[in-house]
Amino acid sequence: MLFSTEEALVPHVDATSRFGLLDGGATHCLRFASPQEFAKASPVNVELAVSSTSDLRMNAVGILLSDDPKVQPIVPMGVAVRELGCIVDWTAEECKVGHPELGQLPITMNQECPLIPYMTTLDLIREVELKRGGARLCSSRVSEWQPSGEGWSFKGLSDENFLIKLRRLVKSMLPEVPESIADRLVPSKSYDPAASNLNRHCRRRLERGKAMIHVFSGKQAWSHPKGDPTLSVELENGQDFASDPLFCYLLGLARKGKVDKLIGGPPCRTWSALRDKAMGTSGDDGPSVVRARHGKGRFGLDSLSSADRQKVELDAVLLLRFVVLAEVAAAGLNDAEASEKHRALYLALEHPEDPLEYRPRASFNVEPATIWQWPEIKQFIQRHSLLEASFHQGVLGHPSVKPTLS
Repeated sequence: MLFSTEEALVPHVDATSRFGLLDGGATHCLRFASPQEFAKASPVNVELAVSSTSDLRMNAVGILLSDDPKVQPIVPMGVAVRELGCIVDWTAEECKVGHPELGQLPITMNQECPLIPYMTTLDLIREVELKRGGARLCSSRVSEWQPSGEGWSFKGLSDENFLIKLRRLVKSMLPEVPESIADRLVPSKSYDPAASNLNRHCRRRLERGKAMIHVFSGKQAWSHPKGDPTLSVELENGQDFASDPLFCYLLGLARKGKVDKLIGGPPCRTWSALRDKAMGTSGDDGPSVVRARHGKGRFGLDSLSSADRQKVELDAVLLLRFVVLAEVAAAGLNDAEASEKHRALYLALEHPEDPLEYRPRASFNVEPATIWQWPEIKQFIQRHSLLEASFHQGVLGHPSVKPTLS
């Protein structure tokens, strides 16, 4: 990702070895904010416990923000009780804090101050912001949405008729997508589940309950903290999201209402701002810009070689297949029996932040490409009232800053 020299000097933060503070005397939550979020927040002057002041900022829902990536996040004990419903049992010997969903929080006492793991602290602050109606956070969060409408019901359809209807709905939903890409979004025929490259044990596990599907997961196999069935889809592990047999199986699973959590970060190689030679990162022989920011060129410039066009179209297929799978999963949950209809789809889509959010236009030879300017993605966000979260992955352990939007 694109970052300035100053940003590159931000020290690496190991989130697993840090702690946040449950503070009985604090009145406001405190967390790190990216430079963009910090600049948009309102300046405040805060008196700290050590009798000094610090220039912090406050967002629209009353969360204190710091631009120091090493700042210790704070959750006031009063906020944890009043707004999150936590139950506190603090005696001379120990401090116990119970959360309605997370259960007993892992507390470490340090000089009579209760500390909780860094990421747990951010989760609590994230929950406070959600309850207060906050729309942009420093760390990614899942979003909840419902299917597009009655037209997306697939009840009673055979496998072949399901695919026929889905192809028609997808082409209607994505009218500007070129046929060379649109024709690859939905398989042309159904496949035996055994062709999915998932063994019978894996398929049975996924079909027993509500599953979490993590697409483009990387080599690490993820698991759900509550033990729900999980599938990590990663090419290097043998699961190709572009494979029709695998995608057909995932669509079938989603159609049955068996997928209620979907996470993915589609490949960003053909959108990367680092392709712009003005950034001086690729050199004269490095990869060239292959997409425009707007219009037809966002699906690939006319001057592309055959090899580059294949990459550009494949990356578009992978991104839009994620959208299609999300639509079917939401529709499948809506088609479920009335007793299960309360289950919404939990969705997280991650991709590099729009470069023009953190760099001036003059930094680039051409306007940088980004999925966040695609009408298809904007409509997807608007149609389902998704929330956006802007953050830097470097603060969460990535070796570089990597501005990201989820």
